Amino acid sequence: MWRNFFSTRHPHQRAIRYATLSFVVTRLHGGLGNQFFQYAAGRALALRYGAALKLDIGIFVEYTLRRYELDKYPIQATIATEEELSAFAHEPQKGRVGRLIDTISGRSRPTRYREPKCFDPALFGLSLPIHLTGYWQSERYFQHISETIRRELTPVAPLDADNERALTDILRSSSIAVHVRRGDYLKSAVHGTLPVGYYRRAMDYMASRVSKPVFYVFSDEPSWVHENLHHPAPLVQMNINGPERGFRDIQLMSACQYHILANSSFSWWGAWMNTSSEKIVIAPKPWYLRKQIETPDLFPEGWIAIPTYDLYDN
Repeated sequence: MWRNFFSTRHPHQRAIRYATLSFVVTRLHGGLGNQFFQYAAGRALALRYGAALKLDIGIFVEYTLRRYELDKYPIQATIATEEELSAFAHEPQKGRVGRLIDTISGRSRPTRYREPKCFDPALFGLSLPIHLTGYWQSERYFQHISETIRRELTPVAPLDADNERALTDILRSSSIAVHVRRGDYLKSAVHGTLPVGYYRRAMDYMASRVSKPVFYVFSDEPSWVHENLHHPAPLVQMNINGPERGFRDIQLMSACQYHILANSSFSWWGAWMNTSSEKIVIAPKPWYLRKQIETPDLFPEGWIAIPTYDLYDN
């Protein structure tokens, strides 16, 4: 009887086999900045348990607006196989059979965990194996391993000549990275695009505190920047990297001394990767167009949130 129960053809054997494996799977979705957050939270959890980290990239098969982008980095993770993901494909068996499986395996059954609102310390009390789904947009998940995350999210390949020249200019000046994201945000009812008034206030704030500032503007819509962003201080549009090379833009942003963020995880990471204790980071508040979405754990300590809108904005 028991030999038949645990034969290779029995549906419960797979659950037992995977319940004994030590790994964390983090589901990647969204652009590069979101993938950074998802990797960092998964990496922190995997290190806590001494477990392997696996990446679930299945969404990019059909979701062609975005693509897997962590292949440029020395990350400590592997792509999850279909067999590994199948451990989480079904709800665990309940009742006497389920308890029997737990007893024999000696481990907890697979855990599928979806992020609730804001930072959730319960993440670090889950049982292996674990499958994570969420954005995890708070450094509180990985602040204790910040040096590891920065090292593993620094591109492996050396800079090309154009980016090398840009980096040299950035390092020689009182550089301020400005991120303007429009593109897909133009039709987003959740994020929305930031008004020009936000950037004017942020640039004036920086100019009042930084000697001889130079604004390096990274944007997916250079024409809007050319028509709308003006300042007495020099303004340099950073157009050397297209959408396929966004990882270089984050790298150049992180080399700037100061930062003006869009409501985007892309520029969040550009600022966070900057390790200078003297940096000034300005971020928009509210972060989302849909103001009821709360983000109490989004900004690290010391970042300055200024109003996204005021009475004079269009």
